Amino acid sequence: MPRKEGLENFVKTTLPNFIADHEFHLIANGSNGYYVGIKLSHADIHLANIIDHFSHLPLSTAIAAMFQKSELLWRVKDIVELDPRIAAWRATDECKVLVQGSIAVYAQTSASDP
Repeated sequence: MPRKEGLENFVKTTLPNFIADHEFHLIANGSNGYYVGIKLSHADIHLANIIDHFSHLPLSTAIAAMFQKSELLWRVKDIVELDPRIAAWRATDECKVLVQGSIAVYAQTSASDP
């Protein structure tokens, strides 16, 4: 599938299904902003990282808008970002270098189809 059609399929089908699946699990946990129990888990951190990752991809504005419409997923993202341990890590030079490296890779892989 060419890149353009792949991105369109992702935005129209894959991402809405992803959001619905994750909302299902968050609702099952009481819509409290966590996937498991009442404290931060790897699942919460992973979702926040996924949302951040998508913010650097082609169609990032449309993708971010879809995530923002999901109050449940956005709440998890906010909780993760407010965690002092996560905030401290993201403030380190090591994290900033990793983020910039990832952004550079995303830019290379998002080049237009020939």
